[in-house]
Amino acid sequence: MADEYKARATYRLILGKFGPIRPFVNIVESEKRHAALVLLVTHDPARAASILTAV
Repeated sequence: MADEYKARATYRLILGKFGPIRPFVNIVESEKRHAALVLLVTHDPARAASILTAV
């Protein structure tokens, strides 16, 4: 999970500096979905839902 959070934070920094450019917008969303799916697989659906609804 730490890798997913770190990657998402890195791409968000890029977006903050350069604006919503591709492919970074797509990668942030992909990392968010991946983290949520990892949590679903590890039986933590509440955390998965909170990640999917986070901005």
